[in-house]
Amino acid sequence: NPAHIKNYAQKVLDASKRRQLFQIAQKIAAHAQGTPETESGDWRDEILPLMRQADGALMDGAVDEIRPLKAVAGKYLDFIDAGAGTIDPPVSTGIRKLDAMLNGGIRREYIIIGGRQGHGKTLLAMQLAGHLANAGRRGYVIGYEMADLQILMRDIAREARIPVSHVMGREEFCGNEAQRTSKSIMRMMAEWDIHYTDSPYITLDSVAAHARTLHRVKPLDFIVIDYIQLIPRTGGKTA
Repeated sequence: NPAHIKNYAQKVLDASKRRQLFQIAQKIAAHAQGTPETESGDWRDEILPLMRQADGALMDGAVDEIRPLKAVAGKYLDFIDAGAGTIDPPVSTGIRKLDAMLNGGIRREYIIIGGRQGHGKTLLAMQLAGHLANAGRRGYVIGYEMADLQILMRDIAREARIPVSHVMGREEFCGNEAQRTSKSIMRMMAEWDIHYTDSPYITLDSVAAHARTLHRVKPLDFIVIDYIQLIPRTGGKTA
């Protein structure tokens, strides 16, 4: 029946993707086991391209898609015809003066926060992430200098409005700070959609793969890397 074509086509596509992933998984397993054909060179360098192939299979070939100028310009013409206000609306940082400096807030762009050690780079980045999380945005936080729990404790202190040293246990809680801390933690667990990675061995390719995996489940709104100088391109720690 012609009405069933779409359903059967989807089944054929699904079976094709499964075969592709099975073949890719076999190659990854061969490199991981160190067969004679794969013992030369760095096995990470062999596996990362296969991971990108798997991403392409899962995302209907949308990874690294090449588009002609006409297709890209056509998107902008559609935007004009729709009469939309702005193609990249700003998202407030939660800091009024910073929003003014950024002409309204954060847009779809890379933002690098620079400064010397101890000047508050991580604190500012996580404050932005916390504000976005409170606004219902989904994020991914990669920590090289701090573990995920260390980063989260700073978020808790800010949300509960108590000193970080109290949350970390360096000083005792005062008054109702313990209750406020517990309340903030419960609210963040219920409302925040944030994911963390704090492995010192994660690479730039791995960050991209993890972000795409998260994005497939539900659109990912922002990524925080603390800090980008430490991130290696391929496997292994940086010097």
